Amino acid sequence: MKLTMSKIYKHSIKIVFAVVVGLLLAIPSVNAFSISPALVEISLDRGATNTGVISVASTEDHDASYEVSFQNFVAKGEEGQQDFVADNAIFNDIDWIVPQTGSITIEKGGRVDLSYVLTIPKDARPGGHYVAMFVSQKKESGEIGTGASIRSKIGVLFLIRVNGDIDEKLDIESFRVVQHENVLNRLPVLFETRFKNSGNVHLKPSGDIVIKNVFGRIAGVTPLNPRGSSVLSNSIRRTESEWTKGSEGVEAAGLLKEIVNEWKNFAIGPYTGTIVGYYGESNQPLSDQIRFWVFPWHLILAAILLVAAMMVINGIYRRSLIRMALKRSSKETKS
Repeated sequence: MKLTMSKIYKHSIKIVFAVVVGLLLAIPSVNAFSISPALVEISLDRGATNTGVISVASTEDHDASYEVSFQNFVAKGEEGQQDFVADNAIFNDIDWIVPQTGSITIEKGGRVDLSYVLTIPKDARPGGHYVAMFVSQKKESGEIGTGASIRSKIGVLFLIRVNGDIDEKLDIESFRVVQHENVLNRLPVLFETRFKNSGNVHLKPSGDIVIKNVFGRIAGVTPLNPRGSSVLSNSIRRTESEWTKGSEGVEAAGLLKEIVNEWKNFAIGPYTGTIVGYYGESNQPLSDQIRFWVFPWHLILAAILLVAAMMVINGIYRRSLIRMALKRSSKETKS
């Protein structure tokens, strides 16, 4: 019976392994190619023309065909996502970019440079225009189905600024410390800034967050927009900035972990974080301020316990010395 159960177990393991391997082999490769750059930002006058190149590299083990298409997009959410507009008829700027060809074939593991021409019409609306150029991989020959079905696609985002009557308007919607309602026990401190763009062109905020202690001295400086994110027109963009000493934490458990981390990332007292930023062609100012506390209570508690323990030990030691002295004195008196 034991032998039979053992054989059943081994056969079951083999069957499961074969099924898993089969499923993995059946999954087609996704995005087996790459394009660069991923983002193109350009500023042009009406009637102007610009040329550029998009590089497409394939990691396929065979020749592969790709096609080029365009779609408008607007901002989606506050994390930099895009909402691609299904009805391109409401825009006319997807016709501004003309690729060298509408389809390309790349040899096994090869690379192709795809040139394009961007032309701004003379009657174009000044402000921001947002177009995605998609490079889409066609279905391989021999796959089930008919027509030019798409396996995967990657887009290049074009942020186009048409010069003219530009309205640059960027405000700080909110500025806060993310952790624990402005009371922390140690660094790092994570700042969240939400920018609202109510103008007609995309903007890229710059500058720093300056952190000062209770005495007004600068304790740290961190970039306001560390990733260089752009805020599209009529949208809100959320960014995060971190004030840290760059000390890594330790892998320990419970109180010991926090004591060591608070020591390596020490800060104490009230602090202010002040935005000193700017945006736009004329460097218009951005400013806001927040107050927060850093109180390393684990470290302080450990220090108090350590001092108390030392006082107890010192008291025991002193009492021991006194008893020893009294004993010696008593012996000397008797003698």
